[in-house]
Amino acid sequence: MHRQLELIGSCSGAGAWSEAVQLAVGEQVLLHRLVTHRFPAEEFNEAFMIMQERREDFIKIVLEW
Repeated sequence: MHRQLELIGSCSGAGAWSEAVQLAVGEQVLLHRLVTHRFPAEEFNEAFMIMQERREDFIKIVLEW
């Protein structure tokens, strides 16, 4: 409701999570660059179309509520 954070994970090999955290903390992976597009929730259809087209200029799309 108020500035909630949802973390969705996946299964991976042993030690992958700690390695990913180390890469992020050490700024070897710039997490802010992974979100390439932001849309207001009202523009869901446009965001979804970009995702479906598998355009090369996007990595992650965020809907802002």
